[in-house]
Amino acid sequence: MNTNKLLIVALATMVMTGCGNDRHDEIFDYSPAVDLTEVIQAHEWYTNNQGEDKDELLQTKLQPDLPDPEEATWLLSDTSFVLHVPQYAQSTHPFLCFAEDFYNSLVLGWNLWSNEEIWFHSVVGDEICSPQDVASSINGISIDFIHDADVRQAASRFKNFLVHYMNDDSEARMDNDSRLPYESLETFNNAIDKKLYKFYQNPELFSDSLDSIMRLVTGLTKEKAVKYADAEENDRLKVMLNELNACENFDEQCSLWCNWTNSLNSVDENVWILAVGKKLMDSGHYSPLINKIWFIFRALCQSEYFGMSRTSVIPSDYYNTYRQKCYKACLKRIEQHPDDKVAMACALSIAGRTNVIRFGENYFGNDAMIEAVMLMPGRYEYLNEGVDGEEEGLDEDSDETMEQIE
Repeated sequence: MNTNKLLIVALATMVMTGCGNDRHDEIFDYSPAVDLTEVIQAHEWYTNNQGEDKDELLQTKLQPDLPDPEEATWLLSDTSFVLHVPQYAQSTHPFLCFAEDFYNSLVLGWNLWSNEEIWFHSVVGDEICSPQDVASSINGISIDFIHDADVRQAASRFKNFLVHYMNDDSEARMDNDSRLPYESLETFNNAIDKKLYKFYQNPELFSDSLDSIMRLVTGLTKEKAVKYADAEENDRLKVMLNELNACENFDEQCSLWCNWTNSLNSVDENVWILAVGKKLMDSGHYSPLINKIWFIFRALCQSEYFGMSRTSVIPSDYYNTYRQKCYKACLKRIEQHPDDKVAMACALSIAGRTNVIRFGENYFGNDAMIEAVMLMPGRYEYLNEGVDGEEEGLDEDSDETMEQIE
């Protein structure tokens, strides 16, 4: 059996036996459950309020820091996204010592690419911002925060290439390969990867182990998720909120929240899903599912509040605030458990996720919809299989994975 499978079997055994009273600190922090009383009270207020403006007031209660789409910034032009964790700079841990540069360099790349997409839209469609403003925004983002000289030089090359490419006249761009911007981004990312991935030999080990553990952990709260699915329609949301608030710890809450999002029954409950997800991320606690919580939060927030078209506002600076919180939670876990490869995989996936892409796999809009389908397949089962079934939308992979391992 190869190293990959050995790790997955070990993780599976820990999770399966973790259903009892034994603790398994190898995976879980067992942080205290987040108090969701405010969300429950907001739901009670909403249920009893008959005012026409209750939806608008609810958003103020649940998402007070949500950017106004009418006032949102299209271009990312500063370094407010930069992570500062100087306590790890002199760490002997090969991941932690590069954690700040890794995160900052990748998010820099994603922000520069988001600006490039605004420029590209003016080439193929209506102008959102002038090419001059886009170039200025890219030039205006300093790269001085990158400590590693090689990565900083690669960032400079990437910035300069984008500005030069945008300033070329259309005929010159037609003569060049249209994939050059993508290749330039890939070259920059490779420079980052070269620095980080030197401390292990099998990159697939991380992604495979993380995917497996996510499926297994979400299986721990399937009984609670079934209770939600079996509840009367008018009581269902109340049942879920109370079940979440009654969870014994943060890990259990994250598991149940992921099962909730993946249910066909929760399609009309996005506002509440986002409110709870925000509470979970604001806590600063770690879970092996914290990356998935941020991914889903971002996809649902984009569809619920900002839109799915290629010309929709995409508040990457807002999403990246929560990206950073989740990443820092992973770093704390790694500091306390230096051998926790799942936590390292979680951090890698958070920093390595692009901003929401405008021109990606979704030919009819931005990629938030694609992400939603990939992250919450239970919501879309009816497209292929209809809506029959007693446990609509629950994660079926957990039991299958356990059976395969056994």
